[in-house]
Amino acid sequence: MHSALTGEPSDLAIICEEDCEFLTLDIEQLEYLYRQSIYIERVGRRMAEQEFIEEFSMRRMFLKLDALQRYEFIEKKYPEILMRFQLKDVATFLGVTPETLSRLRKSRFLK
Repeated sequence: MHSALTGEPSDLAIICEEDCEFLTLDIEQLEYLYRQSIYIERVGRRMAEQEFIEEFSMRRMFLKLDALQRYEFIEKKYPEILMRFQLKDVATFLGVTPETLSRLRKSRFLK
């Protein structure tokens, strides 16, 4: 979204970890569709709002929660992540080593 709105190249890349279908729409095409239909523009706005909410939620998680709380947040809000990705990838996402994640998960069952 940042790249589309600023016109700057994105410094982010998408890595597909499983088979998927990926559709693209450049900003000029999107703006054309917005001009054609108020309903399409509303859908686009709602999608942007949802993306903002998700991004804000993730940022808040990383800023306010410790590693165990981050894991529990993901476990509660995004359980599909834990089912679809290897724990080493989950650990990287959470900003801990795989060994630390293993200890955190084990400590929850010892309480």
